Amino acid sequence: MAKRVEIAPSEGAVSKSKSLPMREPGRSHPGARIAAALERLAPPLAATPEFEAADAFVWHPLGRRLAPVVRVNRVDMSLLKGIDRVREPAAREYGALRARAAGQ
Repeated sequence: MAKRVEIAPSEGAVSKSKSLPMREPGRSHPGARIAAALERLAPPLAATPEFEAADAFVWHPLGRRLAPVVRVNRVDMSLLKGIDRVREPAAREYGALRARAAGQ
């Protein structure tokens, strides 16, 4: 059990004396112990995926990780119907992303 130390009120103060717990030698600060316990409870950090290893990734929410897709099924944009409004902006953005990736 922690020892208590009496603290005299400061000069001119009108309050009762307070007692604060005193740390025993060899024991760490309670905040440090709480932080260490929280770190032990936290799940380990997931490894950063190798983005160069695949063209596509799928999110696994239970494992909170991205996994590479081995075989990506690609469909030519011209075969997609009902996307006329977004086809051109998407194609431009995809081209810009490819160009930036090639420059890195």
